[in-house]
Amino acid sequence: MSKFNPNAGKAISDKVAKEEIDKFEKSRKKDQTKATFFNRKVFEELLAKPNAAGIWVIYGENSDNKLTSVLAAATEDGKIIKDNKELKSLSAEGEGDSTFYNYGGDCPPICPPDTEEWV
Repeated sequence: MSKFNPNAGKAISDKVAKEEIDKFEKSRKKDQTKATFFNRKVFEELLAKPNAAGIWVIYGENSDNKLTSVLAAATEDGKIIKDNKELKSLSAEGEGDSTFYNYGGDCPPICPPDTEEWV
């Protein structure tokens, strides 16, 4: 296993983004999730956690058998920051901790304009 890189992530060109999106689109089933929108507050709350150095995007499958993204704050060594009971405002159930975030806006069914040409 490779060593965790706390500095992972960088900007890419429109060309690379288009190539990667197009490659996924060629194999994507028609009703499969192609993107998920999360509002700014989700990221702000995750990054406000003590010792947060970044965010994990963990892929899962929801009750409709569709791809879903679960977000969690992580420390500089990649460990998920668990159970910060002060940050509950976005909990879908209105209770429990805010270790994980989900329930963003999936596309489809609701997609931004011009999703045929993302880039």
